[in-house]
Amino acid sequence: MKEMILFFKKIFFGSIRNKIFISFLCVYMVIIVTLFTIIYYSSKASFTSSSINSSRRELATITNNINNKIDHIFDYAISASLNDYIIQTAKKYPKPPTDEITRYNINKNMNSILNSIIGINNSITMWEILASDGTFFNASGYDMNSIQDLDTATIKTIHANNKGPCISGPYLYESKDILSTDEAEYVFIVSKPIIQLNSRKLCGYIIFFIKDSTISSLFKDNMPPDSDSSFYILNSNHDILLSSNKGLMNSPFLNNNKLQVTNSDWDRLNRNGFIVTNKSDANSLPIVYSMTALNDIQWKIINAIPLKVLLKELQIFNRTFIVCFLCAFITFFILAFIFARSITKPILKLTRIMQNVTEDAYETTVIPNSSDEIGILYRGYNSLMEQTQELLTTICEEQEAKNDFKFKLVQAQINPHFLYNTLEMIKSMIDLNMNEESSEAVTALSVFYRLSLSKGSDIITIENEIDIAQQYMYIEKLRHTEYFDYQIIHTESINQYIIPKLTLQPILENAIIHGAVENESSGTIILRTTEMEDRILFSIEDNGPGIDETQLKKLLSIIEDAPLPNTLSFGLSNINRRIKLLFGKEYGLSICSEIGQYTKVTLTIPKVLPLNDGSGITPYKLQK
Repeated sequence: MKEMILFFKKIFFGSIRNKIFISFLCVYMVIIVTLFTIIYYSSKASFTSSSINSSRRELATITNNINNKIDHIFDYAISASLNDYIIQTAKKYPKPPTDEITRYNINKNMNSILNSIIGINNSITMWEILASDGTFFNASGYDMNSIQDLDTATIKTIHANNKGPCISGPYLYESKDILSTDEAEYVFIVSKPIIQLNSRKLCGYIIFFIKDSTISSLFKDNMPPDSDSSFYILNSNHDILLSSNKGLMNSPFLNNNKLQVTNSDWDRLNRNGFIVTNKSDANSLPIVYSMTALNDIQWKIINAIPLKVLLKELQIFNRTFIVCFLCAFITFFILAFIFARSITKPILKLTRIMQNVTEDAYETTVIPNSSDEIGILYRGYNSLMEQTQELLTTICEEQEAKNDFKFKLVQAQINPHFLYNTLEMIKSMIDLNMNEESSEAVTALSVFYRLSLSKGSDIITIENEIDIAQQYMYIEKLRHTEYFDYQIIHTESINQYIIPKLTLQPILENAIIHGAVENESSGTIILRTTEMEDRILFSIEDNGPGIDETQLKKLLSIIEDAPLPNTLSFGLSNINRRIKLLFGKEYGLSICSEIGQYTKVTLTIPKVLPLNDGSGITPYKLQK
């Protein structure tokens, strides 16, 4: 697998020509994909908006047809309620007559009158006269008992404050003979009070019956075939009066498990006239709901159609765009190869010139008389050679500075002043017959100098540096036992990493002198090591008099800006420069202090493992 990857990498990226060729193709692909994405989403938004508007226009047409049909039926009801014979009959018989001859004559006359009013209109399935006592005349010959849940009291309630025509329902009608269907249907009732014109007295009601198929056919006739659309007619309580799915009739439209239209969806539907739901139908398709209103009868008419159906034109557009994209890709593929070859031909010539440069690698070459990109490449090559020469000079100077620093470091490894003071202390102990203490002091001094010399290496492990600090603090504690105490808190997991030798001793010496001895007060010095993810922190803290803000700023400035040392001291400036020179500018010393509280010096170095080539630890690992 690895060999295959290397093979394809060599084929496609082995030369600048192929790289330019691949780059052209990648840029083209990015442009085309970006363009396709922009066009797709903008066209999708446009097609969606256009399709939704088209669907809403179709729904508006259907709503207008329903409104016209109901208005016509209302007009028939008004005409019938104003007929003098119907008014006089309803007035004369507040209770339908029981005499068969009278009933026959009434039925005959009313059939004649209503047939002349209704004519050949097939929207009205049947009609009936409701007497003022709440019973039917049965003038039309239809069996009213076949209409379930039809309560004449409801009709009276509807017209308690409304003398005009009203529509109510739906009611389930189960008479197969009358409706001439194989199954039960629903009917709507249009009712109009029959009022005596002179006295304005209520005499009864004229009632027309409309089959649900009369209204639903308006949807089927105006919607495209196989559109998978559904319709819902709601009343003022948002209950479904009529639906393409009769199983949903007389159920609530909102929060219906089958429809999943929430109250927030309904608010948006009322506000915008349409919504695209976040829910999906059984085929995981977003649904577009459009809504119009019949305000006169307080009906809401809703059409639901899957968004995918509305976006068929977008799918055709996308297929066409993909075909065009493939044709353009093939064309661009050929052009990209030609352009890459023409661009890289002069560059390859320059490459052969550079490949011939061996021993004179850092010598500049003659710039050809050219102002195009080739000339720029030649000038860039010469500039690179000049910068390389300058960089080599800088590296040599820095190496000389490091060697000089190393020489001074080796010279200063053994501080004669510290040695003299320690020997005098040991002599005093012997004179006082403190043989055990003097023996321990001699041992500590020998260990200190053995580790300090470290076979001439100026880079040692942190473990050895901590041992040096331990011996140094022990000896200084013997010398100044009444002035300070010390504590070393060490993380042993960092022992294997390296540090310049005798880095901590000068900092500890400063803490002893300036934090305790000079003030002739008992203090505590704490050396603490902390392991971070990629670096190590050494903190030396004393509880001495501290440093005021002005002196601290001055001290920090000296530490950062001090030139190379010209003495053999291990001052803070020397340590800071030494760390930065070996590890980098992000490492070194930092100092914080508060008057009368403490002074804390923190040393930061990276985690670097030793490079042991058999001759001891060397610093070259640091420069990698």
